[in-house]
Amino acid sequence: MNVARDAIAVAFLALPLASGCASTVPQPTAAASGAIDAPIVWSSTVGGCTEPAHAPFPVYGTEVPYIGPPTPTRKVAPVYPPAARAAGVQGTVKLAALVCEHGRVVATKVIESIPELDVAATDCVRQWDFSPASTRRDRVAAWIVIPIKFSIH
Repeated sequence: MNVARDAIAVAFLALPLASGCASTVPQPTAAASGAIDAPIVWSSTVGGCTEPAHAPFPVYGTEVPYIGPPTPTRKVAPVYPPAARAAGVQGTVKLAALVCEHGRVVATKVIESIPELDVAATDCVRQWDFSPASTRRDRVAAWIVIPIKFSIH
């Protein structure tokens, strides 16, 4: 865990970070529609960025003016949890991912939950690499929505 980087992110976002927060992903309760109000989980053990400094991160839900959104350059397939597969659980987990200006996922938030699949979806997206969003002059951090589909076939 890079404490200096996390402290910088907290200073810019005014959001508290729990110690080891990315080592576990919360199991939020799904609403009837599948939409949930899950916390933002900062990457510190799976994925994340190793660069020592970052520009300010946008707060979740705010729009960042950029020319193009972050685009995946390397994807990692999710690992289907054996218990979920055995139980026949399938569907799509929607995640919001904060991609930093270096193209790494530094935070995630479950938007539409399937509790048995949330951790697997989050772990796979944290390992993806992106070409970051950019303005005319600079690369910038931005939130994007990523659907991760689990299908038993």
